Amino acid sequence: MAALASCWRHQADGGARRASYVWRGYAPDFARTTASPMYENRNEPLLSRREFAYRLFLHVLVAMLFIVISIAIGALGHLWFEEDLHWHDAALNAAMIAGGLGSELQPESIGGRIFMAAYGVFMSLTFVAILGVLIAPVVHRILHVLHLDDD
Repeated sequence: MAALASCWRHQADGGARRASYVWRGYAPDFARTTASPMYENRNEPLLSRREFAYRLFLHVLVAMLFIVISIAIGALGHLWFEEDLHWHDAALNAAMIAGGLGSELQPESIGGRIFMAAYGVFMSLTFVAILGVLIAPVVHRILHVLHLDDD
């Protein structure tokens, strides 16, 4: 835990002071400015491979959190609208819809059918959002490398 301890430091930036968050251990100087804590700007040097791997790890954790919450929403909604349904069947149904395979068990109630239709649309949008979260650091690094050549 001590390896991930954080501290604040202040740097002079042309007379102005800005705070930068410094990670000790796994990702030193991970977040470099308060204006853009996730990504460095084009005037800053490229992240080391270790810092970039840590950034990818954080994005994967966020994506996994999105997936778990989305499947939980689907399972709880399926349990809410359908009677006599076990939680593991509801979780399987939500996971099948999240994976794009479709519903294993067809809902019998009108409310359940409407929910499953809305949940399918929600999962399609969630898939696009998760894809963006996972691709963003890679695309940013490629663009950052291309902009380093301009200097």
